[in-house]
Amino acid sequence: MEVGPKLDVTGAAEFFRESPFQWVYFVADTAMLILSTGVCVYVMIQYRNQLSSITEILVGAVIFGMLYLWRAALRAHRQLHDLFQAGGIRDLDSGSALETALKVAASMIHLGLFYTFLLVGLLVMQFDRVLMRR
Repeated sequence: MEVGPKLDVTGAAEFFRESPFQWVYFVADTAMLILSTGVCVYVMIQYRNQLSSITEILVGAVIFGMLYLWRAALRAHRQLHDLFQAGGIRDLDSGSALETALKVAASMIHLGLFYTFLLVGLLVMQFDRVLMRR
């Protein structure tokens, strides 16, 4: 995926006009957050006797970090959404610098959330595989 004026994330320029939950990519990111959190909680419960206290604290901190990142994305969306609602941003001309900036911002929100949640989920699934063999 390329970041810049040639973005291929559908609807990125329109992301800030409406609720973030109307953009399929943000909904997918939220689903990845839920799945990754579920995997973390599952591993913590399944292997509670094998994990050290510090490991449980660190996995809990990772869950907190993912939730904090998701909330930060909502706050960033809210700030730009409020500009649209107040009329600070009106029409987006196709190819304009503002449209490009909004596409990049929306795409980076998506990429940051999606890959963070995906990588955390994959890493914790590996904890499960390693601990299962013990």
